Amino acid sequence: MIPDFNICVDEDDFTAGALELLRSVRPTWSESQIQYKVYTEGITNKLIGFYIGNDSNDDVVLFRLYGKNTEMIIDRKAEVQTMKLFSSVGCSAPLYATFQNGICYGFVPGETLDEVSVREPTVQRLVAKAFVKIHRLELGENGGKQRAILFPVLKRYLSLIPTHFDDPDRKSVV
Repeated sequence: MIPDFNICVDEDDFTAGALELLRSVRPTWSESQIQYKVYTEGITNKLIGFYIGNDSNDDVVLFRLYGKNTEMIIDRKAEVQTMKLFSSVGCSAPLYATFQNGICYGFVPGETLDEVSVREPTVQRLVAKAFVKIHRLELGENGGKQRAILFPVLKRYLSLIPTHFDDPDRKSVV
């Protein structure tokens, strides 16, 4: 069971809330030795890695603070279920906790694939093995039968698109 904390971590002053969660997730860590790094590559969420010593990726705990209104696009409950399921077969970092405006999970060191590395035979084999693990997973109840979600998700996305704009500048773009 993944603990769910009734804590809202402030995006601009995240240390107090994150330290409160870290007391449960990493109770052996000394607060005076905890360091962090803010990752800036994301576009909607805020991602912060906490660690002891240097950020050598030995034991980094990531906090993802959800961006404003991202729940309109992303089903957070399904995201958590998927992370737990993928982690159970080694295809994702472990999920440590959820909280009001985010999740806390482990870090998996690696490299982001690009158009060159994805063509390497060793990388292709590793990706294929991971896909096999994922596709062999038993999903849900009733012997793994799941309902298709593509069209309901697309319908939800499309419902977010405004049908008109009052702002003349925006109107001219459409």
